[in-house]
Amino acid sequence: MKLLPIFSLSSQIPIALALVMLLLPINSVAAPAQRLEAIGEAAVDFVRSNHPWQGLNVSFEQPTLDERLSLSPCEAPLQASMPIGGRIAKRTSIAVKCPTAAGWTIHVSVIANAEASVLVARRAISRHEQIHANDVMEASRDITSLPYGYLSELPIGDALQAKTGIAQGAVITPGMTQAADVIKRGDIVAIELSDTRMAISMRGVALADAAAGELVAVKNSQSGRTVQGQAMASGRVRIQ
Repeated sequence: MKLLPIFSLSSQIPIALALVMLLLPINSVAAPAQRLEAIGEAAVDFVRSNHPWQGLNVSFEQPTLDERLSLSPCEAPLQASMPIGGRIAKRTSIAVKCPTAAGWTIHVSVIANAEASVLVARRAISRHEQIHANDVMEASRDITSLPYGYLSELPIGDALQAKTGIAQGAVITPGMTQAADVIKRGDIVAIELSDTRMAISMRGVALADAAAGELVAVKNSQSGRTVQGQAMASGRVRIQ
């Protein structure tokens, strides 16, 4: 009796796989993609060149893009920009564009940190209280988180007072301060009336506090009339 050859299933699997591989497309290699790090670098370079904290110790956090993002390689230099009228802040959205016919645009956020020496309140300062040098101290702060600005020094002569109450440890901003009063309510002042022909001075009583240059109401001690003039300096009010 003649025996037929026996082929096991396991011996046929390699042959089947080989046939499948022959039928696959030759160009199955993945197409090249845009290097995502270059997009973040372009955004950071734009912020570095245009930020308002030049001359300070500034650092930037590199944007991280989703690795699953697949973009065609850009054959031209990447262009970074921001909306007209926009400003660079702590976190800034930057548009990075591939300026080719088949290009693309990606928006990424760049985070900035800028360290500077600022004045902070050494103690709580009340509204209208004059601010002296021993009321404040210098501290290093990230000023990108200070949208209302900051003071780095006091003017000579303790010429500022608190416009609002200032908490201990708070960064002192321009909006928290104003020129110190040169006239206080109840002060005896010299009312100066001047024109092109003569100058007259008389005594009066200030009816409110006023900083230099501000208008203040004054009661004429002789006539009892109330007039309004410009506070010029301590004890002087000019009527035009």
